[in-house]
Amino acid sequence: MENTTHITVTHLCKQYEVTEELFTKFHDTGLIQITVQETEPCIAITSIHKVEKMIRLHKDLKINPEGIDIILNLLDRIDNLSSEVSVLQQKLHIYSED
Repeated sequence: MENTTHITVTHLCKQYEVTEELFTKFHDTGLIQITVQETEPCIAITSIHKVEKMIRLHKDLKINPEGIDIILNLLDRIDNLSSEVSVLQQKLHIYSED
C-alpha cells in the first residue's frame, strides 16, 4: 500500500517494466533499502531519483547491480570533488584580488 513516504515495489515494477527480482538485487547489493509496509515491500519516495538512475543504467547499458554500485560511488565522488574545486576557486579568487 502506498502512503506519502513510500511507494510499493510492485508499482515501480509496473511503471518501469522491470521485475521484483531486480529490486531484490539492488537491495542485496546495498543500493536501496526495502521496507515492508502493510505486507508490501516498499521503497522510500526520497530514493526514487536514485532508483530511476539505477534502472536506466541496468536497462540501457546492461550494467549489473555491482557495477551500478561502483558507478554511483564514482558519481558521488565526482560531485564531492566538484564542490571542493568550487570552494577552492572561490578562496583563490579572494586572494587574487589583493
